Amino acid sequence: MKKRILLTLVVIVIICSMVSTVYAYGCEHTYIWKSDTNSWVYLNDTQCTRYHTDFYWCPKCENEMQLEYEYDEDHLFGPMTFVGYYQGMQWWYQDCLNCYARVDYFFE
Repeated sequence: MKKRILLTLVVIVIICSMVSTVYAYGCEHTYIWKSDTNSWVYLNDTQCTRYHTDFYWCPKCENEMQLEYEYDEDHLFGPMTFVGYYQGMQWWYQDCLNCYARVDYFFE
């Protein structure tokens, strides 16, 4: 009697593990957006590059996916800041709010 119960439990465990394995590989993913990241890099005097990554996950099987994008965009400059005088000229600068590149201006 105990052997029969034990054998039945073992068979049930084996069947359940096979079903869960088939279910995990057969998941039709329904990805949900999880988070994203952005990073900016100086490209040239007029543009910077934005690296954007979106992270998604499937709630059914906990699978994760990420999509990466790359954009070249014009610098977004903040306000001009006065530094002082250099060789009789006014010295001003502006920083790009995305990639933090600094551009200096000199006015007579």
